[in-house]
Amino acid sequence: MKRKYLGIGCIILGICIGMIPFVKESFEDYRQQKILTLWRQEMSRVSGGEETADTENAIERERDVGENLENEEVAGILRIPTIELEQPVLKGATERNLNLSVATVEPTGTPGEKGNFAIAGHNSRTYGRHFNRLEELQKGDELFVDTGTESYTYKVTDSYVVEAEDVWVLGDTIDGAEITLITCHYSKEGKVQRLIVKGILQKK
Repeated sequence: MKRKYLGIGCIILGICIGMIPFVKESFEDYRQQKILTLWRQEMSRVSGGEETADTENAIERERDVGENLENEEVAGILRIPTIELEQPVLKGATERNLNLSVATVEPTGTPGEKGNFAIAGHNSRTYGRHFNRLEELQKGDELFVDTGTESYTYKVTDSYVVEAEDVWVLGDTIDGAEITLITCHYSKEGKVQRLIVKGILQKK
């Protein structure tokens, strides 16, 4: 009888362990949507001429997000219709930020301005999460960066794989405004490289 209960317990434990990644991803997706909603609400208040929320309200927003993330930590929203991506761009490619969403590589450029605006994101094993579908982008596809006050359109010009230590991709490669999306690329040999997608700002 004890062996029977032990076997059932092991099965339940195995199921619980197997569900951990799913639960973790679901919670991160919930937090990400919370950030998107709160950021849009704040941008709506600002664009409507209302004053920025006071310290007490800011603390309340941090409590809602659950990770002490303030709206000031969001650089904008990245949308890529081709791969059905819409995610907040957090400021600074820290481990916490990258686990939650995509993030800016500091110090690089600013959206819509001359220079290289670089964004990094994990190549999640789960289809459609973070930059998992980045390799599907092709030349001519459009990327949109919404900062709350302005919306910028970039058009993909190139994509290629580089070695992990090739930091030159973070520098300015054109005399104008460009965007660089960065994620991991796993070779057939198991070597970790970087997938780079380049885009150029489109004139309004």
